[in-house]
Amino acid sequence: MLEMFERRIALLREKGSECRRPITESIGDGLFELRARGGKTQGRLIFYFGPDRSIVFVHAFYKPGKKIDPKEKEIAIKNVEKSRLEVGRVSPFVN
Repeated sequence: MLEMFERRIALLREKGSECRRPITESIGDGLFELRARGGKTQGRLIFYFGPDRSIVFVHAFYKPGKKIDPKEKEIAIKNVEKSRLEVGRVSPFVN
């Protein structure tokens, strides 16, 4: 799955907001999921587009079912707030 994420991150960097399913999908509130699958396991990297078209990853998890658990989105939203406080500084949330 790591190799698939690496390829999809490269595509996301190249195409930016033009990426669509099956690579990315909007989950609302300005957030998107970068999607990858390894066998029956589905991984998700949650991100938003920051200043200057930067890609800011704010959360990662394995998705057990068909829908994203609302708790995962809540974590991502909290991390968005943290990442925005870090503007102009190196942050673990900024790509």
